[in-house]
Amino acid sequence: PLLEHSALLHLLAARPSAGYIGLLDSDVAAAQKAALRKLQRQSARLMSHAAGLLVGGLLFQNRATVAARIVTSVRQLAWGVLQPQVVWLMGAPAGLKLHAELAAMAGGGG
Repeated sequence: PLLEHSALLHLLAARPSAGYIGLLDSDVAAAQKAALRKLQRQSARLMSHAAGLLVGGLLFQNRATVAARIVTSVRQLAWGVLQPQVVWLMGAPAGLKLHAELAAMAGGGG
């Protein structure tokens, strides 16, 4: 009986139970999910780098046009925002403390 008992324990130790196999399956599934998430992060990073290189290359090839458009846009924005404020300050009771020529130029007057 002792021999049979130790042989039975040996067989049970060598052959995992169904619950243990289920635990392995869940570990494998968790590892697969983790690997998939890692792959998704890496591919998103790769696509981001590729898009950045593409946009950077296009901007570099057309840098003169891009620079001219940026300067024009900034100038229009600055004058569109600042000129009305200067005109308002010129008409304010305290007045704008500038040279007359500079105030006229900034305010759009002659």
